[in-house]
Amino acid sequence: MLNSLIFLLSALDSLLYVHAASISLEYWKLRNGSSDLTLTDIRLPTSVHVELFRRNLIQDPLYNFNDVVLRWIPLENWTIFTHFSFIVDSKHRYHLRFDSPSTSCLFKVNGIVHLSSNNQFRHYCIDVTNSLLNGTNSIEFYFNSSIYEAIDNARDLTYPIYPSCPVPQFHGICHVNLLRRDQSSFGWDWGPAYAPITLSTNPVLYSSTYVHIENVYHETYYNSMWYISFNIIGKTFSSYPLQFCLLIPQLSLSTCIKKVWNYNFTQTLIEFGIDRKVHLWWPNGYGTPYLYSMNFYILKDEDYLYRISQYIGFRTVSLNQSSVMGSNYTNFQLFVNSQLMIVKGTNWIPTDPFLDNPEKIKFLLKSAKVAHMNMIRVWGGGKFESDLFYSLADRYGIMVWQDFMFACALYPSANDFLQSVKFEIKDNIRSLKRHPSVAIWSGNNENEGALVDNWFNISAQHFPTYRRDYIKLYVDTIQPIVVSEDKHRPFVLSSPSNGILTEDEGGISNNPNSEFYGDVHFYDYVNDCLNESYFPIPRFASEFGYQSWPSIKTLRTAANAENLKLNSSWFYFRQHHPFLNSYLFQNIERHFKFQPKMNTSAEFARFAYLTQLEQAICLRSQSIHYFKWSDKIDSLKRGNTSGLMYWQLNDIWQAPSWSSIDFFSRWKPAHYVMKDVFSPLLFTLDIAEDNLSIIILSPNDLRKSESLDVECKLHSLFNFKIAAHFSKRQIHFKSKIAVISNIKKLFERINCSSTSCYLSCKVFYDGTVAKDSIFFAPIKHLSLSATVKLFIKDYKVINDKYVELTIATDNVALFVWVEVENKYMGWFSENGFHMATPQKVLHFSSWHPIENITNFIESVSITSL
Repeated sequence: MLNSLIFLLSALDSLLYVHAASISLEYWKLRNGSSDLTLTDIRLPTSVHVELFRRNLIQDPLYNFNDVVLRWIPLENWTIFTHFSFIVDSKHRYHLRFDSPSTSCLFKVNGIVHLSSNNQFRHYCIDVTNSLLNGTNSIEFYFNSSIYEAIDNARDLTYPIYPSCPVPQFHGICHVNLLRRDQSSFGWDWGPAYAPITLSTNPVLYSSTYVHIENVYHETYYNSMWYISFNIIGKTFSSYPLQFCLLIPQLSLSTCIKKVWNYNFTQTLIEFGIDRKVHLWWPNGYGTPYLYSMNFYILKDEDYLYRISQYIGFRTVSLNQSSVMGSNYTNFQLFVNSQLMIVKGTNWIPTDPFLDNPEKIKFLLKSAKVAHMNMIRVWGGGKFESDLFYSLADRYGIMVWQDFMFACALYPSANDFLQSVKFEIKDNIRSLKRHPSVAIWSGNNENEGALVDNWFNISAQHFPTYRRDYIKLYVDTIQPIVVSEDKHRPFVLSSPSNGILTEDEGGISNNPNSEFYGDVHFYDYVNDCLNESYFPIPRFASEFGYQSWPSIKTLRTAANAENLKLNSSWFYFRQHHPFLNSYLFQNIERHFKFQPKMNTSAEFARFAYLTQLEQAICLRSQSIHYFKWSDKIDSLKRGNTSGLMYWQLNDIWQAPSWSSIDFFSRWKPAHYVMKDVFSPLLFTLDIAEDNLSIIILSPNDLRKSESLDVECKLHSLFNFKIAAHFSKRQIHFKSKIAVISNIKKLFERINCSSTSCYLSCKVFYDGTVAKDSIFFAPIKHLSLSATVKLFIKDYKVINDKYVELTIATDNVALFVWVEVENKYMGWFSENGFHMATPQKVLHFSSWHPIENITNFIESVSITSL
């Protein structure tokens, strides 16, 4: 029987759950609290803002000042409801499954309340059998305003839970830390405060007879051999002998276990040992992220009670926090399949204020893979991401550092709050631990640091109260659940934290951002980012970054022409960080020539471009610094920096942020730079005492050979002539550093100065080529042509998703930036490059087929310094 099912079940690979009978509730209605507005033909998932905008009842919520203008929407109560016809079978039990309604939601069937939800991060499966009728039935989700709910919760406090409100520049909403919903939805330094009313899944009504299966959670683990464990949550209506069957076609494995599930038991555990060799799942850059299609089903006699078809991976993960060279300091090194990972990654925030866009999630994760990333941190102020996100991370070999959803705040310790958190943590560990990509859990984002560094000016008298609350939530409540539910992944109490030292000190360290333990977050907007002496030398850099404004093409969708000026009120309104506009001007002027007139859109466009260049060179500088310390220790025992994750990959709207990809999926210069920084072969050029050196920064990649080749060209900034050309072959690297030229002597031989030339070098190693350039003077002092004409000289359509462009210039051009309109998702083979030749060939990889090549070419714009 099992072999005959292989073909049938292989067709179910994309199917998550199959039950004996299910009804998808397709069309819904939306009604406001005063019942003077009702919208029909609603398709789920949806959000109130989205439905109102679709029907032209409001302006684009993302436009101009509408994040505040439309605040009346979350101040109202709303109901999403439907009616459907149904015939009840008395032999069946009926359950409704749905995920993550917005907080403060009443769920009713035929007017009977089945759930009062106050936690967005729960997964619900509700028994509605006794409420269903023969004939017409109603289901409704009644949403109270979460803004008023937060205010009501604050009134009930016996002492304040900080912060009460965000800083004024966020234009935000108060007391979000008293709610279990996406914390950033009430405003953040990179995001808007919409407090959206959202139903993120389409509820499904399903029936069961002998057994009600609420959920099946599974994981793979290694203990002398590989196992697949299934935790089955549900209930039998009598004691039944059942068959639990596993099918893995790639392993030619089909096996069943017979077991009696006793009446009224709510949980049973089934484990299968894998008695054969498997291909391991490896992170991006370390091997193939091998996945197996797995089918699991439950039968009573010949009746299928439940089936799932998913992909699984086999891998081990551990966190080494051993002593550093016999000191009291500790490492923070992630191992997968017993191999040390040098983590190359980024941080992820919600991709949209209202509803996930699956196509954008696919694009962003593919962009991370293309940029050689092997880890993404799902930040704790957003939400647990969709199954699509984690499934793609599995496929691409991108490990996930998963925060729990607490960020930059203190939280209550009342019993009802903690009870809700317990269910939330358990729900999400169980649903996510099947993914091989999920590598580490973290209790929160920056909350330990917020407490220790006293962000909220808590008096010494009251500090013990907030310390107690912190311990009660993360140490006494969350940590035991993590340890119980997932014994095969590491857990840290906070990010940043001192890792195992934090635990030894009872959950709170004196300096949770120490270079000597755990992970660090580091931001510096004051000092010169090209001076690495300002950077820490940490064990692991899990957050660091620089802000930039998005492209003017993106900003035109968010503001009218009058607002796209550097002296407009919108320019300061959209910038949520209290000081960063002024810092951006200061840092641009440190490195580039820029004297804005303040009152033209062209100057705004130039400013946005320069902020992106500044972001790119600063991210590169700090990343290079961390890689320099990936395999060495200084005299203070700092170093062994085993990973870096820059802040941040993506945007939630069109605004200044730390992202490397903007809201319209346009790569910024920073993403192209990080693609090079994270490539398998990385080097940097350095000048010290007139000596030009090459430093190799690929600690895990120089193993096939001990030598490489270098070619360098000294370019004039006045013309296309090469002032000097030199190369070295078979350079041997024991210390991964070598002097390749003396700049002073080189300049003496040729007509070149520090402001009139720049150097580009290529490194060739085992079929791989890497490039880098270096200037001999600050960029703003370089002797550049006053005018540069850049244009497309030719193009060739390779296929409908791949176009070759020939870019031409009449002068040497630095930081050449090529853009297309918002509708063309994709990336160029290079961007932000220097042109020291009259022509350069680029390729554009389009996400969607390009239907009209003429329109595409006309949409291309090119700029440079």
